[in-house]
Amino acid sequence: MKKRIIALLKISICTIIIIFLNSICVNSAGWSYQPDIAGARIRSSPVDEGIASDCFDGDINTYARTAKVNPAWVQIEYPERVEISNAKVSLGKPGYYDTVYDWWLECADSQVDMDNKTNSYRLVISKKSTTIDSIWDEMELSTPVTRKIWRFTLKAIGEDSVQIPELQLWSDYQGINLDLMSFIKSKDIKVQVDNVINNNVNAAFDGNPTTFFAGKSNPTNVVVDMGDLSVMINRIRFFVGKDKGSHETDRLVLEAADSINDLNSKSGTYKLVYAKGMDLDFESHANIILSIPVKKRFWRFHVSRVDSKQPPNISQIELWADKRYCDYPPSSPAHLNITERKENYCVLEWSSIKDATGNVIYQVFRDNKLIGTTSACKFKDIGLNPQKSYLYNIKAYNILRKLSERSPSAEAMSVAVQTEVISVTIAPTEIGGIITTPIQTTDDVVAVTDRSQAFSTMETKPTAIVQKGNNDKESESEVSQSGITLKTKIILSIFVVIIAFLGWFIMATIKMKKKIHINQKKREAELDTIKQLLMEEKTDHVIDLLEKKDNGRK
Repeated sequence: MKKRIIALLKISICTIIIIFLNSICVNSAGWSYQPDIAGARIRSSPVDEGIASDCFDGDINTYARTAKVNPAWVQIEYPERVEISNAKVSLGKPGYYDTVYDWWLECADSQVDMDNKTNSYRLVISKKSTTIDSIWDEMELSTPVTRKIWRFTLKAIGEDSVQIPELQLWSDYQGINLDLMSFIKSKDIKVQVDNVINNNVNAAFDGNPTTFFAGKSNPTNVVVDMGDLSVMINRIRFFVGKDKGSHETDRLVLEAADSINDLNSKSGTYKLVYAKGMDLDFESHANIILSIPVKKRFWRFHVSRVDSKQPPNISQIELWADKRYCDYPPSSPAHLNITERKENYCVLEWSSIKDATGNVIYQVFRDNKLIGTTSACKFKDIGLNPQKSYLYNIKAYNILRKLSERSPSAEAMSVAVQTEVISVTIAPTEIGGIITTPIQTTDDVVAVTDRSQAFSTMETKPTAIVQKGNNDKESESEVSQSGITLKTKIILSIFVVIIAFLGWFIMATIKMKKKIHINQKKREAELDTIKQLLMEEKTDHVIDLLEKKDNGRK
């Protein structure tokens, strides 16, 4: 029974751990989305019912019907070139999908190329037919195509007009959530709030939705300086509010530039990335996907609170990079050397590296265990045993969360303890019949590994020996040490308490059942005794037995 209970507890623990690990936020993504049609120009053949934009409103119950034009065309021109990997159409009057349609798709970067079918023009999907009673028909492109203008041509078989409920173009998103927090700590990325460095804003970059940054003014401007890092940004996620119970409503404007002067003057390299003024709350965050990735050094989040005069509260800010431009780890660090080895520490140095994203962070391993990180090419490891050798490796880590292979190893050899021997020479002198000895010291230092060797180095004349061990303790480390986070400790503590309570409850239940079983056996034995006495007509004994039992209960 106990073995079964222990096995059940083990299974429960493993299940809880698996669920917890699966709930961790994923930092890379690949999925389909529809490019934003804000600012797009939509045109079509003449229509007598509905308008051309009804074909792109996401509602199959609204439609546009051509004025006895068959075949007909519908064209969308995006503000910028977009990459398309899939096309979907819903054709025919809503609810009456009894007509077969032929459709095809063309694209180009200019209207001239589209009309003349030259240069950037391309027939992406050749003629394709729908089936009766089918609401949707779609075609996935063998290779994604990037163009600015996209034109659907549609032909209803046996009809004099074309009815078009919905047309859709889809892109495949490929992105990686940048590790902004690690590079803020390494000072490769700098963050300012209203033109002032404010470390409290780091709470908006820590990946923890339960923390937030409370702004000091309304509106609040958060500027992220990417420094020498070079990444193509294609997605921004922005969260506001303190927690799920907050009813805050904010508005976001996102700008970017290559210099702070261009950002402030809104000229030169300045780009307005997002200016819809969408109202945001804790449940509905801003998920901005850029059809054309943007590489800028400065990113300004202009946040204004619209439901109150109070400053906005920013929960999380995420920048995502297009993994199609850079999705590989940095090269392995080289030329790792031990430049200094003392009794309780050693110093490591190696050659600096950069990858396509710019600066990297280095992870330091001692005997295959991660002991710290640094953005410098130098690391001081303290607290070592002088009589033990250590093996070191380095890995490089970039902002895309990619980790290099380990560097070649470097060994810090054991060292002999340095013992300082102070030799005191005593020269006898007679004063008033009493011999005195003035003392003269020397500061020779001798490496001693055996106590007997210390005495063998002394002179034959009387001396006094004082041994003093060097102890070069260091009070500060140059890097941050790795460890278990507070959140993980709390969760593990809760698991331990729950499991301990379950174990106590099960064991108490088993003990109680055993006690009930024993008492039941005793009662059965007593009943058997009474029956035996009654059969033998020994009523006096029965009465005595019952009286003793009654007194025992009292």
